[in-house]
This record gives sequence, C-alpha cells and structure tokens, in this order.
Amino acid sequence: MLSAPTVPPHLEPYALWSFGAGKDYAFPSIRDYDVGEALSILIEASDPIPTNAADNWFAAHGDTTLRHPLLWQGDGTFATHFIPSTLWLGEGRTPLAGDADALATTLGAVTCTAPGGDTLETRFTLNIPVPQSSGRALGPLEPLPNRAEKPPLPKNLTVIGVIEDAIPFANRAFLDGDGHTRVDYCWLQAAPEDASTPRVRVGRELLGADIDDLRVRLGHDEVALYREAGAATPHPRYGVSIERHATHGSLVMDVAAGHTNPAEADDAVRIIAVQLPNVVAWDTSSFGKEMYMVAAVHYILERADHLRRQYAPKLNEAGEEVYDPLPVVINFSYGFSGGPHGGSETGRTGLAIEDALDEMVAARRAHAPTAMVLPSGNTFSDRLHAVLPLSSFVPGETTKHLRWRLQPNDRTSNFLELWFPAGVEEGEFSVALTQPDGSSLGVPVMTSSPGETAPPGTIGQMTMDRHRGTRLRVMIALAPTEPEPIFVEGAAPRVPAAAAAGVWTVAITHTAGALGDGAILAYIQRDDEPTQLKSGARQSYFDAPAFALFGEDGAFGNADAPASAVKRFGTLNGLGTGATTTVVAGYRPTARAAYVATVGVPENYSSAGPLAATPTDASVDASAQTSGGRAMPGMMAAGVLSGSRGRMAGTSVAAPQVARWIAHALASGEGPAKDEWENTAAYAALVPGVRVATGAPGGFAAPTVRLGAVFATPTRPTRASASV
Repeated sequence: MLSAPTVPPHLEPYALWSFGAGKDYAFPSIRDYDVGEALSILIEASDPIPTNAADNWFAAHGDTTLRHPLLWQGDGTFATHFIPSTLWLGEGRTPLAGDADALATTLGAVTCTAPGGDTLETRFTLNIPVPQSSGRALGPLEPLPNRAEKPPLPKNLTVIGVIEDAIPFANRAFLDGDGHTRVDYCWLQAAPEDASTPRVRVGRELLGADIDDLRVRLGHDEVALYREAGAATPHPRYGVSIERHATHGSLVMDVAAGHTNPAEADDAVRIIAVQLPNVVAWDTSSFGKEMYMVAAVHYILERADHLRRQYAPKLNEAGEEVYDPLPVVINFSYGFSGGPHGGSETGRTGLAIEDALDEMVAARRAHAPTAMVLPSGNTFSDRLHAVLPLSSFVPGETTKHLRWRLQPNDRTSNFLELWFPAGVEEGEFSVALTQPDGSSLGVPVMTSSPGETAPPGTIGQMTMDRHRGTRLRVMIALAPTEPEPIFVEGAAPRVPAAAAAGVWTVAITHTAGALGDGAILAYIQRDDEPTQLKSGARQSYFDAPAFALFGEDGAFGNADAPASAVKRFGTLNGLGTGATTTVVAGYRPTARAAYVATVGVPENYSSAGPLAATPTDASVDASAQTSGGRAMPGMMAAGVLSGSRGRMAGTSVAAPQVARWIAHALASGEGPAKDEWENTAAYAALVPGVRVATGAPGGFAAPTVRLGAVFATPTRPTRASASV
C-alpha cells in the first residue's frame, strides 16, 4: 500500500508522530518531556493476566521499570488482557530521539512472564508522560482504613462513578443532608503524590473524611482548598484547569449526582470520582488517554468493592457471611471522532480501550448491575466522516479523492484516518497526498519546500499499520498551519515549519486484487478547543460540494445526500462502539411539540451510527434534553465554586442525565433482574421518558438511529419537566 515502513508493533501512529517527527507541534506535556520521567502506557497481552498478581507477570529489564496503578481484582479471580501502567525509562533513556526503531527497542525490552516461566506476546500503547511529582512508589501501598464498627448495609446502596477533568469535589452540591460529602473516594490522577499515605501509585487519593476535613478548615476559601488538596495542578501556559468559573467536570458531575438542596440528596447514591490530568481533556484527539481512562474504571470498581466492605456482611442461604458487590453506574462524558468504529464484538477490530472496558464491565455484571454511560458525540454536522464503498472503485474510476480542508491560524496538528475493510491486504490500494498548491508530497515523512515563510522542516507523516493485527489503517498527520513558536532560554524563538492552509487532496487508488464487500471509512479527528483553554485549535473538515450543510429553510441538514461521500450518519463517538456501553444522544424541544420537555428532535450536532446499520454496528441507546430550544442552547449546572452556575451544550450533558436515572432506578430497587445484568439494553430500559417510536415528531431522518429507544425525562427543571 505504501512504500514507507509500517508502524512498529509497540507504537500507535499518534505516538510515532507526537514523540517523533511531530514533537514540535505536540502539547507541552510531550514537547517538554524530560529524560527520565515516566510515560503512561496500556499493555495488551495475548492471554489474560490475573490482576491480583500483575506485578509478578512483568519483569524489570535493566533500568526500565513498570509500575501499575490500582487494579480492580473483583472476587480475586478477575484476569484481563489489558494492564494500565507507567513505564520508567530511567536516566538517559528517552523516546524523543525521533528514531522509531530505537523507541520500539526501548519498549520491547519490557517482558511479560508468567510465574511458570512462559512469556506472553504483548504490545504497548504509548500514552502521555506522567508528571514527575505524581509519584514513583514501588513498595506496598498503604491500606485503606476500615470502619471499626460496621453498620447495616443501607438498602440498595448504589455507586455513581464520574470520570472527568477539574472536578469540584468540595462543592456543596455533593453534600448529604447532614453536611457530609457524598464523595467517598476521589482520585486526582495528576496531583503531587502524598508521601504520608501512598494509597495509589500515581497522583493522590482523597477519602470522604479527607474532603470533610478540608471543607471544615478551608470551606470559606475553596480555591485554597483545591490547591492544598493537589487538585489545582498549574500549567505555565494554560493556567489551572479547576480555577475557572465552570469546567466540563463541574457541569457533568453536577448533572450526574449534584443537588441544589443537599437535604434532597438520596443518601443511597454515593459518588466515586476520578479527576483526569488536564492534558487528557485539552487534547481532543484520541492520543494518550488509554492508561488514565482504563485505570480510572479500575479505581472506581475497586473502591466500590471497598465501600461495600464498610458495611455489615449479608448472610447467604447457608448462613455464611458474604459481601455482594454494589451496583455501579459510571459516566464518562468523553469521546473522539476517529477510531475503527468496529466495536469489540467483531473480534479485536475496535479500540483497545473499548475491549478493556468491555472486559471489566462484563466481568462485574456476573456479580452486580454495572452500567457504563457515554455520549454519542457532537460531530453530526462537522463533516468529519466519509464513506467510500469498494463497489464504487470500477474500471475508469479506480481512484477516489477526498478534499481535506485545513483552516488558517490553526496551532495544533491535524489527523486523518483511513480504515480499510477486513480482508483488504497490503498492496491492493495506494494513498497519495497533494498540497493546496497542487504539489505532491513523499511518504512517510513530508518536508516543506525551501522558500516558504517558515524554514524547511517536517510538516506531516503518513503511516500504515494493521490495527491490533486486524484491519489496515492509513493515518495522515499534518502540522498546524500556524505553529506556536518554541522558546528556549538564551536563544531566539524557533518557529517550526507549517502545513499550508487550504484544501489538501487525498487520492485513494485501487491497484490490485479483487474488490470485496464493505467500504473504506475515513475519519478526521476532533481538533476543537476546550472552553477557555486558548490552545488555538481549529477543526479541519472534508470540503465536499455535494454535502449540503444547511437545508432550504436555513437550518442544519439532518439527512445525507447519496451523491456525497461525506456523511452525517456513522459519526458515533469512536469510544462508544463497545458491547457494554450505553450511548446517549441529545435532543431539544420544539414549538411543534409545544415545548414539551420529554419530546423533541435531535440536536444538529448529536452524532449517530450508520443509517443502514448492520448487527455489529453500535448505535444510540437513549437521548436526553440538552437545550431549552433552538434559541436557548445548553443546560445549566454547577460551576466550580459552591453556589456558582454555568451552562454547557453537547451530548456530554446528555449522558450524565441518563446515568443519573439509571443510578436512581438501581437505588430504588427497580432492576434489572439478575438474569438481565449482562444485557446492556436493560439499563437504558430503566430510564423514564417517552419511547421514540411513539413520541418522535416527523420530518427528521431515522429518529430511532439518532435518538435511541427513549427520550429521557429531563433531570433539570425546564418549561415542563420532572426533577430527580
């Protein structure tokens, strides 16, 4: 397919670019990486590894050391193919040499060895660096304190887990009627380590008692509280994420578990929170998040089991003491537009993170109700997805072209993924790239020409790999069109080479082999700017004349044109195609429906799966209200400081509403029945509201594909709504 070398097995294309040729354009946490600091990685082994003995399976090699965050052990028998870990390369060893072979050798030096001596086949997904202050503890972790006296287990006690950025865990929205926090455990993944109580190997953990103590001492000054707790991790360029009026984390956590009046809080619903490192939220592409995200779910499940052990045991039919796990609902309002969108049911063709989450959730559902709730995504109208059926490559038309527009003044890298159907082999297609001025670029590393404004340098990279040993993927990475200058003390600022703004043409040519079924799927990664970050990101997109962005009435279109390769349908969150996730879209009430808050139409941004879905395609399960109408975008929720408010739009605010409904249903003992715990659809069935089949107004394409099975009753007061 390409004359260039393929991606080494220990690297994803994003890591190859960000730590290699594209390092000048990476976020500062990567660009300013210091030799000897730790890297976060997700390990994938060919056979499952028992989590309670993971340390025994990995052998240190020279000065390379693996250190695993807290792992969920279940009943002591849980084994997984995926281990989140940190990799300490040691002094003098660095992945920033720009030599892919040297980096692969460094990572390949780590072995995975069973206690019996057998070596497992492993691969490593390189993630973002770990802040040096976040901990290097290798010894035994400090055990969590237990209650001296165990009270009876509250009826139907349920855990809601929230994985977010900038979480205001001390906000009074999360107190109970007695003035105590309902946040029983909070892991600050990037906080400086607490040497006095090393309960986690990365960052810092706060227990409910710690949060209550902070509120007593510093509740009058919540800014000082978050600084002392280690939650306010400053960045020299972007500031402190939590020291803002409102954050993604404050709004999502309030919608999922907050209350304006703590006296109305349901004490049967407890909170376990994980605050991700800032850079995980700041970089909207898929790169660098796997370790932190998978480790966050491990933490929530492990601490939920510890919470259960704080109460008196149950007696089984034989009169024996048992600790049945608590029901858990995890809300994860994150996503990205790229990825294979294959799901894990099709045999390792999805993302590794999806398989890792599916493995944990499925294992826990054997013992207790467990739900994982994600947003559908906000890219329905953004022109980030294209479909090229193999059947369209016919004699005389063996080459297809995609027009990829890079915007001016963009300060971050741009990524385009091409996913080929199963069965396509190397050499059957070729991919070429043309600049806006019509000149072609070589691969894999593309270099700007002399005479441009910026000095000559690397402006892009094209790679080909067989993703997790299955489908072929070609990824094109391009430099920003206006890169940030790099300042080095004692030297003049250096301006990296820039990619040209305008339309880049991607030519995909069928060169050999029989054409089978299926289609080439193209995805442009998200490259938008999180609120108040000022990163300078500007979203690239497919420039397709046949794609009608607006309808004749001036509103955003809701249907795909058959003549256009660029599609709205098929844009579902690339993280939400696993077998165990509940995916939530967004709707808005309309004048046509008299603004009844439980009936509406899809928001123009709310993503969906393919229009002609196959049994293996993921789809939306439910939808929730994300605005008060076309003229009133977004929903109100808590800001960072107690009593403050903010507004947020997008399906990120839809998902926590559904998570809240599921958690309250479980806390009320409403099900699902034990024989339905493994049925993902059973969790969406717990959500009250109007069923789409009977409640969707006409005039919108495939409402069930866009909105799932139910319009969820809003959890926030609107024109006419219930509250919970």
